[in-house]
Amino acid sequence: MLPFLIYLNTLVYIPHYVFIITILYAVYKKSRFTKADFSNYLLFTIIIIVFLSTINFAAHYLLGYHREELIPYTFLMIGSYLIAISLSPGDLKVLIYITLVECFIGYVEFLLGVKTFFTGIENYSEVDSSTGLLYFRSVYGLSNNSSALADKIFLAYLLSYWLGLKGKKILVVRLIFLGGIVIAFNRTSMLAIAFFHVIQYAPVIFKSFAQFLRLRINKRLFYSLLAGVSLFVVGLYLALVNLDVLVDQLTRKTQTVELSGRDVIWGEFFAFIKEHLLLGNGSFKYYVGYGGGLAHAHNSFIQVLATHGIIIFVFHILLIILNLNRSNLIYVASLVVFSTTQYGIFWGISLTDIVLMVFLLSRTSSVLTIGRPATVLNE
Repeated sequence: MLPFLIYLNTLVYIPHYVFIITILYAVYKKSRFTKADFSNYLLFTIIIIVFLSTINFAAHYLLGYHREELIPYTFLMIGSYLIAISLSPGDLKVLIYITLVECFIGYVEFLLGVKTFFTGIENYSEVDSSTGLLYFRSVYGLSNNSSALADKIFLAYLLSYWLGLKGKKILVVRLIFLGGIVIAFNRTSMLAIAFFHVIQYAPVIFKSFAQFLRLRINKRLFYSLLAGVSLFVVGLYLALVNLDVLVDQLTRKTQTVELSGRDVIWGEFFAFIKEHLLLGNGSFKYYVGYGGGLAHAHNSFIQVLATHGIIIFVFHILLIILNLNRSNLIYVASLVVFSTTQYGIFWGISLTDIVLMVFLLSRTSSVLTIGRPATVLNE
């Protein structure tokens, strides 16, 4: 039930406050809490963030700077934490397969030439096939936009490794997810997945190369290296043959780094941060005017800095650093990369924040082992 409630909050037309039901159910499902649930760096750092942001929020509220909110959104981080400690490996597997269903719906939309079946949503736009660019054919699945769909697929992809899922079926699932990222055409997700695999295989490559130099190569290692090199050569060949097409798709035929307005938005945010470095926007979430509406920073760290100021920003960074270990480093780092050009983590409560909490709750400190589940999860 819990995975379905979590996923429900990511779907089109579902208001954000439905997460309250998810939090209450998570607490009910957990039923028994342990000492470890309340004595760890993660929860301690969250409490400090909530405390400092409440003071910042109250001071600005009483001085009349802002009146549009009643409590700071950072309280929702506690909700993300409570949901994360209530999740079991089985729950996370269910999340993966629910995402797979939405991914298939995205494929159907793509084949039918529509962005979404929900044409009444606020940011709906029709498919533009005239340019030949996948960006203008990106699908929404059951989400509000293509970025939200790609975000969920990216998280499910990471979770499939985090849980150590293996076999031909999960390989097919991962390939379907990679295709889903393409039809949702989210370049940030593509970059984060590429980063994940580079970090994932780097230790193996270095170890294999070292053994090769010492002439200690066995049959299994030889075939692995041969397969890896072959895939790289084939991939490089295909990329070079289709280089013009790839460049056009990734840059929208501009032949330059195309940031979809992020350069303008970041400029506005940095100007605000320069003038409000200490206290930010009083812990009221900051937005700038862009394209006839309001835009967030499209970068989690710039967003936090502008919203809260430098002091609370530091504690957000500590929240990550203090809970890193060899087991979760590659996953958390991939989420950080993803969040540099998307407002990924630090919404307060979201699927991305919950998955981040799951990764950070890992108490494993062994050597980097791809796919080892967090010991905090319920069996």
